[in-house]
Amino acid sequence: MTGKGEMLLKSSKGENKVDEPAVTYGKTQPTITKSKGVPYYDVDFIGSFDLVFNDQSITPSFYIDFSPFNDADYWVNITGNSMSPLIAHGDIVALQKFEDWRELILYGEIYALVTSSFRTVKIMGEGIDKEHFSLIPFSQSPEFSKQDIPKQLIRHMFKVKGSIKKFF
Repeated sequence: MTGKGEMLLKSSKGENKVDEPAVTYGKTQPTITKSKGVPYYDVDFIGSFDLVFNDQSITPSFYIDFSPFNDADYWVNITGNSMSPLIAHGDIVALQKFEDWRELILYGEIYALVTSSFRTVKIMGEGIDKEHFSLIPFSQSPEFSKQDIPKQLIRHMFKVKGSIKKFF
């Protein structure tokens, strides 16, 4: 990025790897440092069944370096209360890409899913038939109930690794 040094770094095994720098702005000139941790995207996943605009933020706001979840791919926001009190409105969750969801999914586990209309976090359950999943809220409030979703509507699925609380 600065025009100095090698374009590719060598890993300990000898193969090339790409350095992912983060820019920190100080009082004088920007300094380049290697980012550490998992990227946090200021994107909302709904902890209810409301619609959310599907804006696709491609630049992380910052990185979260929390070693128990550094194998995650993203940190994102939770909005809504259907997963309360386990995952509350305002929490952020660590997501890990889950590519094999069409072949195998562990029912009773918490997943985040993306369709063309919404992003949500729910407990996954067996649907009404082989073409559906059940999205099960954690909250016992009568305003939330399980809903079936056709598997064909799901574009991406992520395993929810954990969450951390955000205090406002």
